[in-house]
Amino acid sequence: MFDQSFALPPVTAVQDLEDLLSVRIAGDRYAIRTCEMSGLGSSPRITPVPSKVKGFLGVTAIRGVVTPVYCLAEFLGYGTDRDPVHWLSLFGTHEPVGLTFGSLEGYARISRANLCVSKETDGRQYVAEVARIANLLYPIISLASVAQTIKGKVNQV
Repeated sequence: MFDQSFALPPVTAVQDLEDLLSVRIAGDRYAIRTCEMSGLGSSPRITPVPSKVKGFLGVTAIRGVVTPVYCLAEFLGYGTDRDPVHWLSLFGTHEPVGLTFGSLEGYARISRANLCVSKETDGRQYVAEVARIANLLYPIISLASVAQTIKGKVNQV
């Protein structure tokens, strides 16, 4: 029994791991924490709705709930025209918000040792950390920060 424990591979504590989606927004690499998402969808059908809120694309129905949809590229400073809408990440459960992005590259589970605070965010206020995934750097988008900005903008209108 004692010798058996040395034959097993070392176990990494789950708390030391971070689950991320690697995505492309306007051609640039980013990561999104899966723990901040309440869902993911592909090729959403978005019904345009007039609004003064910058980045608002319209609404879609997800699981029978009308959900406002915003362009994540717009919040990162790219504008709405540079990123085709192929994917929708959902944030929140009671009043979900949809955030679009161009392409999904994959899923990665990394050690928190591969995360670092970003000093250079290229003016992107929703990026505070960077993840190293397969020897590439991915700025991590805080969906919570984006959603908070959206709620502030909606309340002003």
